[in-house]
Amino acid sequence: MIRRLRGSYRNVNIAERLGRSKPSVTKALSNLAATGLVQMSGHDVRLTEEGERVASATLERHRFFERLLVETASAEA
Repeated sequence: MIRRLRGSYRNVNIAERLGRSKPSVTKALSNLAATGLVQMSGHDVRLTEEGERVASATLERHRFFERLLVETASAEA
């Protein structure tokens, strides 16, 4: 979600989008910031270069498994 915007996003918007409480999202984002994947400035959140790399790799794996499941389901139908 943050990656798609190519900019910053507010933690309250992330909480709403994920259907989670703001405190739980803030804690998760703080953990990601501690590992260098996001940069937080007040309530704004931005992916770091490393965060972009990890997000891209994760998305690619997700898409691979999604295609695999669709192909498997189609072959079995």
